[in-house]
Amino acid sequence: MGTGTLYRHFKALGASKGALSLEAVNGARQQLLNDGRFISDLKHHIAAALLDDLSQIKALRSAISVTLEELMADEALPAIYKARAIAALATSINLSQKALRTTLEMDNQPVEQESLPNLFISELTLEDIDIMCNRLTSLRNRISSSCSSKLNTFSWLDLSRQALVRLLPIDL
Repeated sequence: MGTGTLYRHFKALGASKGALSLEAVNGARQQLLNDGRFISDLKHHIAAALLDDLSQIKALRSAISVTLEELMADEALPAIYKARAIAALATSINLSQKALRTTLEMDNQPVEQESLPNLFISELTLEDIDIMCNRLTSLRNRISSSCSSKLNTFSWLDLSRQALVRLLPIDL
């Protein structure tokens, strides 16, 4: 192809030599997005990359767990080496968590402002304190009555067992 032909093509596309125009890039991008096979392949590659990242994170966490168990079981290893190894493992866990968050884009999720609760802080009045004390007393009474009824049931079961032991020649 001659230089004159290239010049005419560059001029028609609005590009200079060695540079792409924004229109040409957008046109190429739109052609790729309109191609269904490209989108299908792109989705497949993205899913494969995500699964690969997740499997690597899982393998890394498993290796960290095994290493930590072996490290703690080794009594001959001085404490300073254990401390260094634990620090390194903590860093590895931190990095694997960051990789997982990046892979799953957990930090890019929008926060729903409506779902956040409102926190109201107010000073307790004497009435509020009396209500809380009454509820606490009521709760204690219910717990103690429930426990005493259960203790009575256990006492009755124990007495029944003792009576059966006296009547029957077998050991319960």
